[in-house]
Amino acid sequence: GRMAGMNGDRKGKKDDNGIGTAIDFMLSNAKLVLGVGGAAMLGIATLAVKRVSEMISVCHCSVYLTHV
Repeated sequence: GRMAGMNGDRKGKKDDNGIGTAIDFMLSNAKLVLGVGGAAMLGIATLAVKRVSEMISVCHCSVYLTHV
């Protein structure tokens, strides 16, 4: 009976550990997702800025051409 009780306690602890591990996993994944998302956002922002600057330079060129 005593061994069964210990096993039962151990099972309960294992479940708690599983939940803790799941939370840790989710948190570490959240960091990973945020990191990747942040990097992606940075890349997209950089591309957007490049595109906008290209568009502005093109507009300046067209304006210059029309003026000339």
